[in-house]
Amino acid sequence: MPEETPGVANMKLLAVALVLGAVVVVFYNIQIRNIRKESRGTTESMLQMAVNRHPGDTILDTDIKIVEVPVPYAEGSGNYITEKDRKFAVGSKLTQSVRKGQWLLWEHVIATEQNNPSAKIKLKMRKYSFPVDPDQSPMEQLREGDRVDVWGMFIIKKKDPEAYQVIGNLKVMEVPSTRKITVEVTPDVARQLANVATNALGRLWLTVRKPTEGGTVSEIHAELKTLSAVPIRGRGDFD
Repeated sequence: MPEETPGVANMKLLAVALVLGAVVVVFYNIQIRNIRKESRGTTESMLQMAVNRHPGDTILDTDIKIVEVPVPYAEGSGNYITEKDRKFAVGSKLTQSVRKGQWLLWEHVIATEQNNPSAKIKLKMRKYSFPVDPDQSPMEQLREGDRVDVWGMFIIKKKDPEAYQVIGNLKVMEVPSTRKITVEVTPDVARQLANVATNALGRLWLTVRKPTEGGTVSEIHAELKTLSAVPIRGRGDFD
């Protein structure tokens, strides 16, 4: 029997290698398919906000992204909206503010008496919004339920300008933007804050309290009581 030339032998080896390579690829794909099949049902496709949005805004398709999370985590995240309901979510109007990175929940898009934003206000309290200095306030870190102190720069009794804590331990209700805060106050405190803001040198600013600090809302600073009684005409929206 004649011996094969080196070229023929190499061709046979190449053919065997190609066949083995194809078998490996097929086996790999089968294994990956089996792994995916076994893992199906262990994760949930949740909708996460990619931007900040406010009450009344219409959700755009580009506003949300799909994130795969373990089912136990999803179940502990509230009444979340899944990928299969994305078509319902897109085009819906928000009932409350949602921030970038927050999971989209059903109560964000379906208004009921229980999840209406005003339903969260305590009896005899009011929601009050006012502008703040974003350069001195940690607005990006603020969330609903946080506690903040309100500060401002004032001239009292013709002295040099000095920083005062206007009021402390206010509950954050919403963060409409990086330049505005909504807090829960009594009607009288809302009036005082509006008046004292017209006397401030520049905008008021915020400091954030540790959640476990506790305590109650403080009164308007004693030295600012006179300023909180009457606004300055021509400052703010009073002219």
